[in-house]
Amino acid sequence: MSFNIGISQVLHNLRLINRDLETVTTHLATGKRINSSKDDPAVWASIQRSRSEFGNYTAINDSLNGVATSIHIADGSMDAIGKTMGEMKNTLETISANDPPLPIGNAERSKLLRAYGEMRRQIDQLSAPTDEGAKKIMADPAIGGPDDWTIVVGPNGVIRTIRKEEVHTGPTGLNIPELNENSTDVEIQQALTSLDAAKDTLTARRKTLELDGVAIARAQEYNGKLATAHLVHAENSEAADMNEAAARAKSLELRQTLSSESLKLLTDAETRILQLLA
Repeated sequence: MSFNIGISQVLHNLRLINRDLETVTTHLATGKRINSSKDDPAVWASIQRSRSEFGNYTAINDSLNGVATSIHIADGSMDAIGKTMGEMKNTLETISANDPPLPIGNAERSKLLRAYGEMRRQIDQLSAPTDEGAKKIMADPAIGGPDDWTIVVGPNGVIRTIRKEEVHTGPTGLNIPELNENSTDVEIQQALTSLDAAKDTLTARRKTLELDGVAIARAQEYNGKLATAHLVHAENSEAADMNEAAARAKSLELRQTLSSESLKLLTDAETRILQLLA
């Protein structure tokens, strides 16, 4: 009877040792002490929350990358528009620089006015690029839509509005007048005045867009720091102390060996006694 109790106890100890050894072996293989909820339900839940938050912040920043790209494209288009307006002004000044100005019907005057019209069309094309975000910012509302651009910049639905900065040639944009080959000297002078005003408008709207770009960059930086903090928490919480795990594995292997030897001694002793009693 006592042999049976001893053998049962050793077998029970062996099962516990084997279970613990399997767990430690998993820790060593994965580098993690928390591999599932059964390892530690509370810590596992905390890790999952942190990884979820990491995913949320990362997804928001991925979206903001697209917004930042659109703002960059819009800024580049505005820069090109500014240069085009400078060329338009030079073109008109060439007409009026002559004394007297080149007359209506003059071939050179007509050529310059056609060039002005072509550059005006280029501005409208630049204000409506293929990038939908940049188009929404700069284009005529009939093309890019009438509303400002509302975007999520942080968790829990924190939003920011990217304001429309229309830089097309229409009245709500840069308000650059059309001219044709029959335009008068007075109309040309008015167009030059409008180009000066358009330059100021473009500068102001580009500055506002720059502020929006800075705000997006700051939101990305903030989100990135929080995402990293959540990821570090998750990784640190689940990481195994490899030295400790290796030492525990050796200890368990030794206990496993000793228990196996004890079991063999008990079973051998029981067998010999039974043989003597037979």
